[in-house]
Amino acid sequence: MQYMENVLYGKKAVFDGDSICHGYTVGKDHPTFCWGWAGRIGTKNNMEWYNYGVTSATINTSVQWSEPKQIIEHFERICAEHPDLDYLIMEGGSNDADLLGIERLGEISKTSVMYTDFDPSADFTQAMEYLISKAVITFPDKKIGFIIPHKMTVNIDNPDVASQIDHKGHIRRIFFDRCAEVCEKYGVPCLDLWKTCHLHPVVDYLSHGNKYDMYHDGQHLSAKGYDYISPIIEAWMRTL
Repeated sequence: MQYMENVLYGKKAVFDGDSICHGYTVGKDHPTFCWGWAGRIGTKNNMEWYNYGVTSATINTSVQWSEPKQIIEHFERICAEHPDLDYLIMEGGSNDADLLGIERLGEISKTSVMYTDFDPSADFTQAMEYLISKAVITFPDKKIGFIIPHKMTVNIDNPDVASQIDHKGHIRRIFFDRCAEVCEKYGVPCLDLWKTCHLHPVVDYLSHGNKYDMYHDGQHLSAKGYDYISPIIEAWMRTL
């Protein structure tokens, strides 16, 4: 029997994102602490992998929770430190939605495609266009992808509110839709886990006796959640 070549084996993959990518919620005593999906996929496929995900990180550079933690800042480091990468996988947008609000969503440019035309501190869309267009220009022959995270609740103290994850009413979903639109403009594959994986915080909470199993807190994942979601991302990466 002949086996399909493992296109990921031994390749160099760099991941950038916020706390969802970071994977800190599995607990410091867990062997996959801060691995997220990066470490699971990288280790399984004998990849040289780097996880640049940082808790509370934003794509827009004008907002922050406590100290500068911007995904674009991480990306600039990646460009300098890993010019020979094979895969660049990015994720983000949740914290931008929370901090910027709908009034700073912005609009996709109909005339500009160069990252130098965009101000990543202006609004969310300009920041996304800066990030994605610069990634395409910097790594024209590399595999680039963007991940929209799984479904989340807004009020983690009251997970039994299905409307919190309504597609049109959830501000994070609006920002994620914009992520997908920007990726489409620049031809960057986008994996929309919100729409395509079965994780659901309300179902997870209620079906496990009013406690989380796949989730850590209704937004971030537990170790079991990362174990579930990583093969989905791995399969998608094989298609890039």
